[in-house]
Order: sequence, then C-alpha cells, then structure tokens
Amino acid sequence: MNALAASLTAFMMLAGAAGKKMMPPSPSAPKPAPAELAAPQPQPRDTLAIRTIQLDPLKKAVHKLRLVPGVATTIQLPEPWKETPICGECVFADAEYKGQLFRLDLVESTQTMTLKNARLPGGDAPPEAFITNLDITLAGGATVTFFVELTPFPEQADTRVEITLPEDAKATKRQTAFDREMAQVFEVKLAEKANEAIMKAALHGTKCKDFSGGPRRSEQMVVRLGQLCKNGRLLWITFEVENRDREDLVLSTPSLSGANGVTSTSHFIERESLLFNERTRAIVAAELVDPSIPPSTYTLEVVEDGGKSRTVSIGDITF
Repeated sequence: MNALAASLTAFMMLAGAAGKKMMPPSPSAPKPAPAELAAPQPQPRDTLAIRTIQLDPLKKAVHKLRLVPGVATTIQLPEPWKETPICGECVFADAEYKGQLFRLDLVESTQTMTLKNARLPGGDAPPEAFITNLDITLAGGATVTFFVELTPFPEQADTRVEITLPEDAKATKRQTAFDREMAQVFEVKLAEKANEAIMKAALHGTKCKDFSGGPRRSEQMVVRLGQLCKNGRLLWITFEVENRDREDLVLSTPSLSGANGVTSTSHFIERESLLFNERTRAIVAAELVDPSIPPSTYTLEVVEDGGKSRTVSIGDITF
C-alpha cells in the first residue's frame, strides 16, 4: 500500500508538471504605443505675414525680394516716387515685350507697384536666370533697392511688401521744413527792403506837425489827432481812439484823403476791438507818387465796424 500510494503521488506530480507545460500562455495586454509628435502643418496662404521694411534715409541697403512664378508681388510705398523706378529686366505695364523676364506695373493713385514674372522658366531661361534689380527713389529723396529672384516655394515668396519711412523723412515734412526756411529768408529780405525804403525816404527829410486841439467824438467814440508827417515817399497821420461807451467798439479801416488827390493806401491799428474806457493808437498813410506834390488840406475818417456804425470825420488838417 505504501508503495502504491507513493507511485500515485509521483504520477500526479508528473502529470501536474506536464499540464503546466502544455497550457498555452495567457495573452498579455498590449503595451500602449508611444505618442507620436504631430507633423508641422504648412501655414495657410491667407495667414502669411506682410513684410514691412523701415527705411533709414541715412543708410543704403539692398533688400532681397522673392517671387513665386505666376503670382504678383505688391510693393506699397509711403509716398509717391520721384521718378520712374529702374528695373533691369522689366517690361513696364503694356509696353512692347522684348523678352524681359519680369513685368512691372505702376499705380500712382495708390502709390503701389506690382512685380511678376513676364514668362515662365524654361530651357532657355532656367529659374536661376530670373534675377534683376529694382531701384526706387521716393519724392522725399529716400531710396530703396531690391534684388529680385524666383523661389519655387510659395511660403517663401514676398506677396506684399510695405515700405515705411520716419515722419520727418517724408516729402511733405521736408517740404514743410523747406517752406519754413524760405519764409524766414523772405522775412529777412522783406525787412531789408523795408529798411532800405525807409532810408531812401529819409534822404528827402521828414517834416511833422503836432496837434494839440481838443478831441472829436461821435456817440462816445472819441478820436484825438497826434501828428501829420511827410517825407519824400509817404504822408501819414497818427491818432488815438477811445471807447467811452458801455458797448464794445470795433474799428474798421480808417481813411486819409487830400484836396490834391492823395488818398490813403495803408493803415495799422494796435487794437481793433475796444472795451469800455479802452484806448488804441493807429496810423493811416498815403503813398506820394511825386515827392514834389505841395502840401494840401487833408481829411481823416475813423469808422466803426458794425455796432452803431459811428464815424468821426476830421477835416481841414494842414501843415
């Protein structure tokens, strides 16, 4: 019995071991695949950035301009061009085509120009032969130069280029500065001519007569004479105006006339608008065509502009 039991035990152990070897391995769960990096997507054409070039009028530079065959490149300028741009291998707009590689169209109304290939690359003109220069001079004097070439990659092409300038470099600003400079020169020249005229008139001597009589008035507008003077060029009279009215007084152009036909040609009033009790000084003059015109009797008229339309007339003014 003991031998039989031992044999059964040994058989069961061998059967168990064999069973384990014969059983197929249980399928294991698949390992997760490593995450793959997403491939970069090409940038959509409608989101390509506009290329901007800031010009420095004090520096010269050559900018590379890439064109893709069949697509026009627009160049936006900050101001008009001073003269027709120079393009070595360009046919301009609808001019006669003579085998040029590029076509350039100018639009003055929008200060833009478009550049594109005039023909497609081929056996007699490979892509690398499509090169040229484009030189532009702006109205303010700044210049921009492009080296133009073709590219087969649309994402590398310059479809729109905007040129910018500092404000003080633009033609309008430069012209304004020029106008100010010329205005200053004119003022200096005008002052020189005025002084020259005064000195010429002084050669003939100046005679003046003071007036010490009472004032003349019209409804609270009071006029007092100062001096009547004459030299070889001008006859003039100075006077003072006072407003004694509660209402404001606004003066119009005064006049001086003489029995000899002399009439005033210019005047100056320090203040044309007077409040209550305010005063102003003024002068009115007549140019003497002939310095030998003898003295005469003159009349001064001081007129209010609007308001009560008052007028003060002082006659029988003589030397």
